[in-house]
Amino acid sequence: MQIAVYIGVQRLVQQLLIVLAILGVLLISYFISTWVLFNKSASA
Repeated sequence: MQIAVYIGVQRLVQQLLIVLAILGVLLISYFISTWVLFNKSASA
């Protein structure tokens, strides 16, 4: 863990959590949009 020495472990964990949160939001919005589109095409 050479990176942790330079920027600190807490900062590294914080960055990691931010990235994971953004990925989670993108994944959730992707599933919601595909589900909505699927429902529209299924009902049409």
